[in-house]
Amino acid sequence: MNISKIKPILEAAKIADDTVLMVGAHGIGKSDIVKSYANENNMGIKTIFLSMFEVGDLLGMPNIENGTTVWAEPDWLMELNEMAWPEHFNIEDLEFQDKEFEEFVKNVVTIQEMTKKELTKLYNEFYGGYNKNVLLTNQLNVSCKKSKHTVLFTDEYSRAQVDVHNACLQLVLERKLHNHILPFTKGKQTQIIAADNPGDGEYHVNTLDPATKDRFIELEVEADPEDWLKWARENNVNKIVRDFIIDNPTKLHFMPEEGSGQQGASPRSWTKLAQYIDQFEQNLVPEELHLNIVYGKIGPAIGAQFYTFYMNYSNNISLEDIEKFIKKSYKKTNDVNESAKELSEFMENVESISKLEHINTLFDRDKEKISAAETTYDDLISIFVLLTSFEIETLTSFLKDKKANDKKAFYDLMKKDSKRELARKIKNKVKQ
Repeated sequence: MNISKIKPILEAAKIADDTVLMVGAHGIGKSDIVKSYANENNMGIKTIFLSMFEVGDLLGMPNIENGTTVWAEPDWLMELNEMAWPEHFNIEDLEFQDKEFEEFVKNVVTIQEMTKKELTKLYNEFYGGYNKNVLLTNQLNVSCKKSKHTVLFTDEYSRAQVDVHNACLQLVLERKLHNHILPFTKGKQTQIIAADNPGDGEYHVNTLDPATKDRFIELEVEADPEDWLKWARENNVNKIVRDFIIDNPTKLHFMPEEGSGQQGASPRSWTKLAQYIDQFEQNLVPEELHLNIVYGKIGPAIGAQFYTFYMNYSNNISLEDIEKFIKKSYKKTNDVNESAKELSEFMENVESISKLEHINTLFDRDKEKISAAETTYDDLISIFVLLTSFEIETLTSFLKDKKANDKKAFYDLMKKDSKRELARKIKNKVKQ
């Protein structure tokens, strides 16, 4: 499945208290999508790379307390706990569900700031018994406004040692590990999400046994060029790299022949290469080193093709070329449809995905102008001519995306379409 579509499944898995295992090639954005999901939902996230862990890193060091072996809290759990319930907080940050306990705490505490340890002591004193983790596992009587639901992201799952895998079985199923209990914040368990590379011979991974797989919902994920281009445009990834992927979408994730030992390309390596291209354009790197960097980042197999594209980039049709053409044509014809026909001939060899990239760049750049009350149809003529020149499938794809993801700008644009050319084009297509 397309990795950009996985967030609703992550949300559903959280509700079902299930663990998602994403299986996909390196560099396609598995880590980024999990971080984005956590940030959008105001969740704290801790990433651990299981390939680097030994069992002691996962469990912590053993100690003897009152004749019993217990494991010291490992640093990754310490960070999760800090997100789930901060070490320091003010009385005003607490939300009491038990009014008697609230009165007890406020009568005892004489200063505003408290620590988790101090409140835990008062909790145990009031309710009886002793539980040092009570604030992290039971928030029925008191909770903290600063607390966040948490995500434990276990990356490189199948690269872990076998004994680490075995230790993770309890962690994934029960959200605990010996005496360590994952935070239970405001009625919700810590969500565990795992990521892995496929066991297809291209990666050195350990095969997961049925007992382990049974603890996951396993999803095969892949990068989608169109979604990556949208992300790249929003994050100002170098346009030359974007345009190369537009013309060569299958190269977004490229693996050389098995056994060749050559470097391949991934969304991650293209993004990093784009940062080098930014430096090339600012003359920060000697020209004689450019090819070495390209080969070193994406390998010679695809690097030679990209470098040729890069050296001949000035011959490509740019958005600036398109706008100049439209301005000249519309001045001559004063007719959107005629200018659109001329533009179609001018862009005859341009792929649909490239046209969408151009219109998205233009739309995002002129968004304020689109929404401005004083803006007229002619002020947006480049947008209207370019859209009118599109095949109906490309046009509807763009409009559906904007209606779903940028509703205000979409409706503002439709209001500015005083000549109703876009609506007429769609209507004519429906009649056919």
